[in-house]
Amino acid sequence: MKCFVAIVVLVCVFVVQDASSACVGVALKGDNGKYLSRFGDTKTRLVKNELDPYTRFVASEMEGKLVLQADTGKYLSRMTRHGTDYIEAVKASPDWYSQFTVHNQPDGTVVLQADNGKYMSRFGKDSYYEAAKDTIDVYCKLYLEFQL
Repeated sequence: MKCFVAIVVLVCVFVVQDASSACVGVALKGDNGKYLSRFGDTKTRLVKNELDPYTRFVASEMEGKLVLQADTGKYLSRMTRHGTDYIEAVKASPDWYSQFTVHNQPDGTVVLQADNGKYMSRFGKDSYYEAAKDTIDVYCKLYLEFQL
């Protein structure tokens, strides 16, 4: 697995491979101005006002898609619970459900698409992150920031 850092410049994503395999952390900020964060043991929500260890995800590439590793060492993955496709930090190693397609947007944001073809989005009053949308809307858009 290669180190993957998505750098959004206009509408391009550049893949940077670091020979030392030391990957840079990224933080993702939603339309609500809050950072995506691991919440509890595994869930992810867009609820943090400030950067902290729970908002840092190590980005890598697998089969041409983005893979994100949480502070626990677990990989974000689509998990179906009670009919909802949550994005959770649950996988010890990445698999098909942990690979996300990155879609650059003209406004400088990125949108992630899960293996089920759905766009990932902030959802509900608790701002859980889910693979739920058939089309891209404002709730799907994320701003990318580097986090050391």
